[in-house]
Parts: sequence; structure tokens; C-alpha cells
Amino acid sequence: MSTTNHNGTTHHPTPPPTTIPYTQAAAGHQGISTSTDGTLLIKPCTRAEIDFYESAKSHPAFQAHMPVYMGSLTLGNPEIQKHASVLQGQQGGDDDTTKTENGLNASPKPTLPENNKDKTHRRATSTHTPIISEPRIARSANKEWTPSGGAKLSSNLSIVLSNATAGFTKPNVIDLKLGARLWDDDAPLPKRAKLDEVAASSTSGSLGFRVAGMKVFVGDDEVKREVNTEVHDGYKTYDKFYGRKNVDGGSIGEAFEAFLYSCGLPPRSAGGIDEDVEREKRKALLRKKLLVQRMCREISSIEYVLEREESRMYSASVLMVYEGDPDALESVIRYKEEGGKLVDAEAVELEEADDADEEDEDMEDEEEAMKQKLNEVVMIDFAHAKWTPGLGPDENMLKGVRSIKSILDGLLAQVTKQLDS
Repeated sequence: MSTTNHNGTTHHPTPPPTTIPYTQAAAGHQGISTSTDGTLLIKPCTRAEIDFYESAKSHPAFQAHMPVYMGSLTLGNPEIQKHASVLQGQQGGDDDTTKTENGLNASPKPTLPENNKDKTHRRATSTHTPIISEPRIARSANKEWTPSGGAKLSSNLSIVLSNATAGFTKPNVIDLKLGARLWDDDAPLPKRAKLDEVAASSTSGSLGFRVAGMKVFVGDDEVKREVNTEVHDGYKTYDKFYGRKNVDGGSIGEAFEAFLYSCGLPPRSAGGIDEDVEREKRKALLRKKLLVQRMCREISSIEYVLEREESRMYSASVLMVYEGDPDALESVIRYKEEGGKLVDAEAVELEEADDADEEDEDMEDEEEAMKQKLNEVVMIDFAHAKWTPGLGPDENMLKGVRSIKSILDGLLAQVTKQLDS
């Protein structure tokens, strides 16, 4: 309802917001919001990060491992909510680039070359050279720097991306910060010293990555509450200091085991009689094996692409997500039996019905089912990323990616051995 004041000016009520605070982040700065349906993220950013997302259109193999870039917004603009709604409606469009009436660019998910549609690649043969020292590093000794402490980024720009945690009932999230060197060329000397200290005292230095944060659904289980963790609303949250202080090269495998905790949660529909206990334990191992296999494939694909790109990315991350709700997880996994024994598990393929005459109700059920995801692996955080023709692959990033892959390979071998015993 509109109102008119004494001088004849009409005031319209403020429309309800179409964005809400984002609560599934495992790490990072404050100030991230999401569309009300959860499909889009609106994240404060720098112009450099927007430029990198724009430039990734020319690198489709790498772009396939990024969140889908929908466009950018200027904060403080009263039309921001309208823009978010427009972008939300543009998902899945056919045009290469769509522009709103306000000039806002929105790009749909890229179409990959035919030989790159399957992101499972063989590992490339490459020499593991030392991290390349950047030429002409900017010396910024006089540049002031104050640590943000995780505060909201001071920027009037926001980037709009697909939400990697959408499509999950209870998303389990781990943020793996890549690189032994974490600072960009233009970083002030105090910042370089601080980040070098963080790297030297954590697995960033030894393995080329560290756990920057983690959220794991534990349900009603009584779980151990270590330093730098908390349990709330069925989730166990591991803060940024967990990966710096609680984890070293000897315990990094335990951190991944903690991330995969939900694989062992039995569905509420599981039987309680003794003969079902062993069956449920085996199902848990099969769930874990399936998820680790899928994560290994994605990490191998990221490694393959990075070995063929010439880029430098500092403080970028690999974000891994999987379904933590035991019933939802069961709904997208199929178990096989041979000779009366449970032998394998795989993700159920959810495809659109071919029958055009199918009942509307069945179609609605299927569309709902298609939203349910098993897992997701993407690369994020490109505020300090650029393409560097002529400098070769980014060995700083690759060191971390290869370490992650080695750990996942070890977990896979371990769970396979447990299933075979």
C-alpha cells in the first residue's frame, strides 16, 4: 500500500529483501549473502576478482572448475535486490552473455570442448620443479597494511556466483587454502612476513595447502570438541585456526577423516537388529569409498588443467562439498549385490524423463529429485589471480593440489582394504 504526505509526494513501501545472510561458509570473510532459494551467492569482492572471472571465459577448461559467474553488483545501489532476482532468472540461459537493462553482465555456465566435457583426466607427465620466483616482484615496503581479522571486505563491489552448497540437505564443506606462498606481488612487506609465518607454521609450507575451515553435520552424535571447534545445530565447525594449530603433516589425514564423518551416520530408516549392524557398517564404507573416488577424480582434473595453464593464483582454495544428511545421501546412492553380498555403491543418475506424456505430478517429483546432489568440488577465491603467459604452470598451486590428491589416494586405498578384509 502506498502513502502520500502533505506535499503530495508518494512513498512506496520497501519491498521484502530477496537475499539473506549466507551461513554455510567454511572459511572466508563476512558479508556474503545468498538468494532466498539458495542458488546464488553475492560476495563482496575486488575489481581484480571480477576481471579474473571475466577473463576465465578464454580458459574454458579451468572455468569448468569454477563457480558459474553470473555477473557483478555495485553495493549501495537501491536496485541490488532487483538485480539479484534478474540474475537468478537468467541461470541456464543460452546466450554467451546476457545484459540487464542496467548494463549488468551475466554469463551462463561455459560449454567445454568435446574432449574436456568429462573432467576425469589421466595425470599428465610433468616435472615437479620448485616454486617459480616471480620476476620484478613489487617492493611495497612503505605500503601500510592492517590485518582484516576476517572482517567484511571494504568494497562497493560484489560478485554473483552459483552456490556450490545448493542442492544439499545438509552440506558438509571443507575449504583447502592452496599454496606455500600466499601473497601476491603487490602485497606490503608486513603482509608478506605475516603470511610467510602462517605458511611456515602450518601445512601450507610443508604440503602446499592447509585446512582453512570446515563444517560437518554430526546430527545428534556426541562428538569430541577440540580447541578451535564448536558444535551447534547439528554441525561441528572447525575455524581457521584449526588448520593452523591443530593439524600438521602427521595428522592431516585425520582432518580428512573428520570431514568424511557423515558417511558413517546411519539413515534414520536403518534397521536396528544385530544382523543389520554389519550391513550398515559396510554401507558406510561404500559411501565413503564412492565419495573419495569422486573427489579424487575432480582433484585429478584440476591438476591436469593447472599443468596446462600459465597462471599465478595466491590464496585461492579448493572447496569440497558433499551431502551430510544420511537419508538424503542414501537417496542418491545405489548399492549392488552379488551372491547375496553387498559389493559396490554408485551415484544414482537422475535424468529427465523421455516420455513427453508423463504426468505433471511425476515431472514435478523428478525435477525436485534432480536438485539433490551427492558432492561438488570447485576452485574459489580469485582476488589474487591472473594469467601469466610465458611463465609456465603455477607450481605453487600444483604442490597443494598434488598433496590433496595424495591424501585422497591414501584414504581410498585404506577404505578399499577395509572393504576387502
